[in-house]
Amino acid sequence: MGARVMANCEKYLGLPMVCGKSKVNTFKELQKRITKRVMGWKEKLISKVGREILIKTVAQAIPTYSMCLFKLPNAICDKINSLLSNYWWGQTIGLIGKKLCKDKKMGGMGFRGISAFNLAMLAKQAWRLIHNEQSLFYRVYKGRYFPNCSFLMAELGSNSSIVWRSLLAAREVIREGSMWQIGDGRRIGLTTHKWLPNALAFLHEPNKGMKETLEPPELDKWAITTWSIWNERNSYYFKHVQSQPWWIMESAVGFLNKYQALVAA
Repeated sequence: MGARVMANCEKYLGLPMVCGKSKVNTFKELQKRITKRVMGWKEKLISKVGREILIKTVAQAIPTYSMCLFKLPNAICDKINSLLSNYWWGQTIGLIGKKLCKDKKMGGMGFRGISAFNLAMLAKQAWRLIHNEQSLFYRVYKGRYFPNCSFLMAELGSNSSIVWRSLLAAREVIREGSMWQIGDGRRIGLTTHKWLPNALAFLHEPNKGMKETLEPPELDKWAITTWSIWNERNSYYFKHVQSQPWWIMESAVGFLNKYQALVAA
């Protein structure tokens, strides 16, 4: 057929097929591509506005495809940031500072921090593992890495690929920026999951002696009443639906009766 035989399959569509022990060497070529592009600009007389456009639309866009799948080593991100910062200022000054990465309304230039942007791109892929449960991407990773739990509860495991390690790194971004919306409460850990809008929800450890001070019937009544109040609070907070106090109490009594009937059965 005249097809050429690939003797060395290190890359496919510009992405590494195999990652060795040194992640820096694996993504060194990405840094060289950006360096080569920026060095070509230094030979031209370009205004500040032109430099800003080149950095945002060209230089910082080069690693986007790779950052959708892999978490770049911090050393590579720092070198790219340093390279772009030096080009912006026209001299060697080090990394792109936080001020340059701020929005222009806040006194910055709106440049992307490569490491933060990398995590944001990976978080978009990780978000698909939470919501797009019918996709092929979800089904493959579900069967390989977290067959018995959700993505948020998955562990690293042994012999994990660099893509899976990258997705787990981005999972922390999702955890920090999201919270549970109370439904039936079956999958929510009271003290382990983020289900309150305030990070400082629990000022003290839960009272472990509560089960000893309350009899089982009273403990059931307390738990269901508390859950009913909090459920109505979430309806008001998320759905803007407000219930009357008498309705909350009747709901709690109804839930308690159903629960006791199930236990008795």
